[in-house]
Amino acid sequence: MILLLLACGAPDPADGPPPTVDPPAASEFEPLPLRHQLVRISTALRGVRPSVEEQEATDPAARDALIDAWLDDPRFGATVRDLYAELLLMRSTDLRLLQTGPMASVPMGEISRALSEEPLALIEHVVMHDRPFTEIVTADYTLLDGRAAKIWRDHDYDPQGPDLQQVHWTDGRPAAGILSTNGLWTRHPSNGANYHRGRANRVSSALLCQDFLTSDVPLDPTIDLSDDAAVADAVNRNPACVACHQDLDPLAAHLWPFQPVVSEGSQLLAQLSGCALLGDLCYPMAMYQPLFTNAWLVLGLRPPAYGDAPSRDVGDLGRHIAADPRFARCAADRFWSYLTQTPRLEIPDRVTDALQATFTDSGFSAKALARAVVTHPEFLARDAAEPDLAAELPGPQILRPEQLGRLLDDLTGFRMIVEVDELVCTLTGLTCYGDVDWMADDVHGMRAIAGGVDGARVTEPTHTATPTRLLALAAMAEEAAGWVVPRDLQQPDPDARRLLRLVERDTTEESDEVALRAQLVGLHAQVLGEDVTADGPEVAADLALWTAVRARRDPEAAWKALLTAMFQSPQLLFY
Repeated sequence: MILLLLACGAPDPADGPPPTVDPPAASEFEPLPLRHQLVRISTALRGVRPSVEEQEATDPAARDALIDAWLDDPRFGATVRDLYAELLLMRSTDLRLLQTGPMASVPMGEISRALSEEPLALIEHVVMHDRPFTEIVTADYTLLDGRAAKIWRDHDYDPQGPDLQQVHWTDGRPAAGILSTNGLWTRHPSNGANYHRGRANRVSSALLCQDFLTSDVPLDPTIDLSDDAAVADAVNRNPACVACHQDLDPLAAHLWPFQPVVSEGSQLLAQLSGCALLGDLCYPMAMYQPLFTNAWLVLGLRPPAYGDAPSRDVGDLGRHIAADPRFARCAADRFWSYLTQTPRLEIPDRVTDALQATFTDSGFSAKALARAVVTHPEFLARDAAEPDLAAELPGPQILRPEQLGRLLDDLTGFRMIVEVDELVCTLTGLTCYGDVDWMADDVHGMRAIAGGVDGARVTEPTHTATPTRLLALAAMAEEAAGWVVPRDLQQPDPDARRLLRLVERDTTEESDEVALRAQLVGLHAQVLGEDVTADGPEVAADLALWTAVRARRDPEAAWKALLTAMFQSPQLLFY
């Protein structure tokens, strides 16, 4: 039973961070060339390459100005959402509700996104408006779109306003940022006798980097795990259990006012009763149930608390988390881990110390924290003087599926959007899953296949070039090349084209080799972020491929083949 698998050992919130470690001097690292630094920074922050003009920045001051602009780019906000979607496992294939009532005509994919994106949109809002990051657990508002507004009651969403709105709950729930969002607790139900412990551990793991499931658990074989009463007694009396649950259960006690389970099954039960039973699970639903605030007392469980500090409700919980030194340290680790694809437990203390200091000194600015990550000497290093330091460098990163989608969109204007089972749904009268972005969905898309997480069964990303990732990349590359080439060559204004600005449909090596080679040089800069010469080996290899395809087909097919190969290049896949 999961109750006894939740481990102990949470540090006291009053404990400060470990002693700081003097970092190595920047001179101990061999930096990447400035152009490669810009490619790495832009791709990490936004998922796209810098423009050719941006890549020509020649000094650190110009680089810093570009970083400021990139941190204001909406695509950085999308990166923040992706980061916390992964930590909170929000974009789950299991996040589904009934398609009835006001949701009858809404595709299931849109319902799932309306639920999963609520807490993520709040986090993005805090970051992009450069609000103190502590606001993600103290804000008195949330963000709902039009579909979520129909799912839930008790809010001030304006149907005449924009689709995504900052709204306030009107049911009296305490202000606690994402901890007060309906989407978070719909995604993370509390079944049976779990008593919100799984929810509490998700919050502790994501925001405090204290995962109760990762410590050693001294199991007592005398406890009958099939007997809820025996388990409930053990967590209060058995020393092997008490050591863990004395920290976990007080966190969980804050969450009793939120519906334990909101799912298709619980909704169906409510509807079968004509909404006479479980009426709050009929649309529009009510997640917040203040009558259950003190249910922990009835069940003989521990009261709400945060370490040794007394606490009453989820609002207090959010304020305690915001004031906990572990919150700032964990955020520093999470940003470094995500942006460098480094396992959190492998991050050197010197890195975390420096990032945490910058974060707190900035007034908890997540933009300042992200800037500190991407300008850190170790993030921008190609090598280090000491072997031990070199072994700890992040090294090359691999495109995440969400980044691949944004990158190809930026380069070509192409996104792989698929209409799922549209004909079948039309014939049966059913409401389908809806349009799917291949790189941002797992039910019908390829996100997990391409190295991402599905939030339910695949909960850790893959940062290697696996066979399935390369197959997904090949499919995307071919489709993107097939999309952009004819559109570029049909566009009479070269400045309005995406990639092929220096050639025409009839340009060949015989008619204008200079233009052909210049175009290949430009593609290397724009697509791969590298500087090559017209007479260099890279262009010679490109020209050989282009010529071989043209000999059998036509120039358009040759450009499609060449771009398909470029879009699968290691220089594009890694940065």
